[in-house]
Amino acid sequence: MTANFRFFDFTFETDVPIFSVTDTALTGAEIPIGISRMMMDFYNTQFAGSSSLFPKMPSSFLLGQQITFTFGASKLFPSTATIASPITGKIAAISNDFPGFGIVLPESIVREKVAETGYALGKPYKIVAYMNDVHDRAAITTSYKNEVILFDADSIAKKQNQLELVALWISVAA
Repeated sequence: MTANFRFFDFTFETDVPIFSVTDTALTGAEIPIGISRMMMDFYNTQFAGSSSLFPKMPSSFLLGQQITFTFGASKLFPSTATIASPITGKIAAISNDFPGFGIVLPESIVREKVAETGYALGKPYKIVAYMNDVHDRAAITTSYKNEVILFDADSIAKKQNQLELVALWISVAA
């Protein structure tokens, strides 16, 4: 999948990994996008920090920026898949909880666009659950029966005030 970023007068298009989260985990735009703080920090340190050609981009600047995605397209690998119609979303969240290098989109959007290419989301590769109440663990386990769910006691303790269950679905199957 390609992503087209446009910042200032500079346009950058590249392949980018996509991760999906439950639809309620991202809000704030018609097509909300999440990126990891690690990816933002890496850019600001490695690119902007070592060359004046790349401006530093704080969170306040990135939030609300548009990115256009094209599922099935690739700048790096020849693609035989059908290319889906492009979609444009806005960065709505930057979080330490999102996977390191990639873009996070709501699951329903990823399912729809992957289906346009002739594929479908397969069994989740990884589910990480954060919850407001540690007693919700039984309900989450029931909701995602037959799946391996990672419950990290330290992460759960740090997320006591988070309201939404976040499930990361990162597998595509033919």
